Amino acid sequence: MRCVVRKSLILVLGLMLIFSSAVFAETKKNNVEITLGAFDPGSDYDGYFDTGADFSINFIHSFNDFLAIETGVHGYNTEMEDGWYWYGAYSADAEVRSAGFNLLGRLYKNFNGFRIYTGLGVGFYQNDIEIKAAGVTFYDESGSAVGVVGKAGFDYILSNGLYFGANVKRFTNKQEFEGSSEKLDLGGTSYGLTIGY
Repeated sequence: MRCVVRKSLILVLGLMLIFSSAVFAETKKNNVEITLGAFDPGSDYDGYFDTGADFSINFIHSFNDFLAIETGVHGYNTEMEDGWYWYGAYSADAEVRSAGFNLLGRLYKNFNGFRIYTGLGVGFYQNDIEIKAAGVTFYDESGSAVGVVGKAGFDYILSNGLYFGANVKRFTNKQEFEGSSEKLDLGGTSYGLTIGY
């Protein structure tokens, strides 16, 4: 069931992204970019989980040289570090997977082919967390969450409109899990390299 929900969410978000691109395709104020990088878990589970993979596909519509809006699909994962105990069993195997949709406002500053920016907005996430030890699943849960997203980066723009860049994104992704009255923040910090057009 959780797999169907996650795939449906990604499909809907992908269609929204394609529709947004088609609506603004007639102007030159639009960019489509792909970012690949690493995810560093936040403080709620840092120290237990390793750095994971991170990706996003974004559409950016610029209103002018200083202001833009970014929409995009964002996904990441992280796995538990080796050697941790779980219910008395050695070498627990745990993984957190998240996929979602980001909506941010961006502020730009241009410098002769370079562009720096900061962004602030919200993220909507679908999360899966699974913990196994000695081949037995002790915990398996899915859920959705909303978080705050802050982003900063720079791009180097070529004359043909292609650009390359890098960014850092800090975000929250707080979800309440079964058996706990507190929300666990599954967010953290993403570091990525971008190619866009």
